[in-house]
Amino acid sequence: MKLFRILLISVLAVSLLAMTACTGGDTTDPSTEETTAVSTEATTEAPTAAPAEKINVKLTVKDQDGNLMPEAVLTILPVSGEGESATLTADSEGTVTVTLPEGDYTVRFDVLPEYVLGIDTALTVQTGMDPVVLEVRNNKPDGSVDRPFVVSEDSVTTMIPSGETYHFTLFGANNRTLFLTDPDTEVFYNNSTYKPDEEGKIAVRMSTESPRDPSFFAVTNTGSEDREITIAILSDPGAMDNPIVIESLDTPITAHVPQDGMIYYRWTADSAGTLTVSSADTINNISLNNLSTSQVTDFSGGAESISMTVSAGDTITIVVSVIGGDKQAETNSVTFTLTFAE
Repeated sequence: MKLFRILLISVLAVSLLAMTACTGGDTTDPSTEETTAVSTEATTEAPTAAPAEKINVKLTVKDQDGNLMPEAVLTILPVSGEGESATLTADSEGTVTVTLPEGDYTVRFDVLPEYVLGIDTALTVQTGMDPVVLEVRNNKPDGSVDRPFVVSEDSVTTMIPSGETYHFTLFGANNRTLFLTDPDTEVFYNNSTYKPDEEGKIAVRMSTESPRDPSFFAVTNTGSEDREITIAILSDPGAMDNPIVIESLDTPITAHVPQDGMIYYRWTADSAGTLTVSSADTINNISLNNLSTSQVTDFSGGAESISMTVSAGDTITIVVSVIGGDKQAETNSVTFTLTFAE
């Protein structure tokens, strides 16, 4: 009986050892094992996003007429404010090539030729995109209706091809006159066509509702050859930019002064001395302006003489206006005399 018990205990011991070997000797609690697995999964690194594909982009800058803009300088900026940007200069064909990641960008024009205007332009970079044309606005005057030549001085000279019409714009045209001398020209202004007289001269009186309003006119070369044409725009005699030239002294001069206006005269001294302007009219209001030295006198107070010391070659402007006078009259007359003493 003792021998049987010993054999039974031995069999149980061997069975227990075999079970331990099958489990690797691991006696960890199952709940702990599950927690460890979850923890391990939680610390697994997220996959890294693939970088955006880069695309070769060709941009060409042209104006509305298709003219290329060489050496234009562009800056390309990502809309998001983050990522790659680039500043480039166009080649002789007005083209730039840049490699950028896919995405949305803004093209800014940093440098363009004179008269050319460019505004910020949206650009989407994507796979398979075609070359992009960036259009800018060229406002350089060319004599067309949309881009007329601007007359900014008293005269302008331009070559007009045979049979062509050039357009012009002028500010401050009110009460000024357009003069042109050429038998093979015509002027179109204010819905009327003006042709040369027997001497080949054209004179067109211009007017506007407001001094700030622009005036538009066109000149046509009706001849069979290209011709250089000079257009003069002059104010009425006595205006500030078209003063009446005084050739001789000691002869009374009568100025017909517009209501609330002025009449301008100009005289040049041949030698040094004193210039005196005298008027017996009580409404006279006269001043002297030495254009050579910037010396200016006060206005006379009516029926007074006014003087200025001058040097040889000095150019003097005599400005005549009125004090009081007939408020109902279109003009008031002031008679004055210039005398000079060396």
